[in-house]
Amino acid sequence: MDPFSILPSLVQTEIFVHLQSDISVKQVIQASPSMLWHFIAYKKSILRCIMYGILNGDTSGDLLRDALGIIYISDKASAKRYRQTEMWKTMELPETLDLEQLEALWHIISHMIIFIEDYVSKATSECPPQAYLGILDLLNGSGSYFKRQRLDTNAVRFPSLTGAERYRFLPAFTRHELICRIYYPLPRTSTEADAVKRQVIEISEGTELMTLLSVHQYYRNAIDIGLRYAA
Repeated sequence: MDPFSILPSLVQTEIFVHLQSDISVKQVIQASPSMLWHFIAYKKSILRCIMYGILNGDTSGDLLRDALGIIYISDKASAKRYRQTEMWKTMELPETLDLEQLEALWHIISHMIIFIEDYVSKATSECPPQAYLGILDLLNGSGSYFKRQRLDTNAVRFPSLTGAERYRFLPAFTRHELICRIYYPLPRTSTEADAVKRQVIEISEGTELMTLLSVHQYYRNAIDIGLRYAA
């Protein structure tokens, strides 16, 4: 028997809104036919509620603008246009979001949430040296693993963070992702590198720089650990 089938429609919607991330939603709809049907039938309104809850604290619109910038940058040419026209400042925000935009934003923000949960879980671990050796399970969002064994780290979930914490980490992770999209591949000469540094500082205005640097260090550590395992 599907226990979700007896729930009122509004309660089913609230469950999806509380879950927020696409991985969590995927797990529920795979386990429950009634939740799958409900998600398909009311997808646009569900995603609108999820994104409204996440973006509610984005009073400046910078988080939404950064996420839309990530969607916009699909290749080197679009990255160049974004950079040359300074679209991180000039991009106009849509009055309403269509289903395609909602889905794209949801997947991007969900991706950021997985990293944020791992970042905070490792930072607050009782044994940080061991926690930072873990490789994040991006496919299922089931935590970090070391030598194929799940680390016994208390997982910190995004909804459990305070509003201030969520809107400290989410803009920083999203801005970091945007910067990586804009400047990939990395500059080859010192002159190019200096120009990039100046523009990155300009783009980073309005974001907590120390948090952004911490996010960068988190990714560098993850890459180093991944390369160590692959060697």
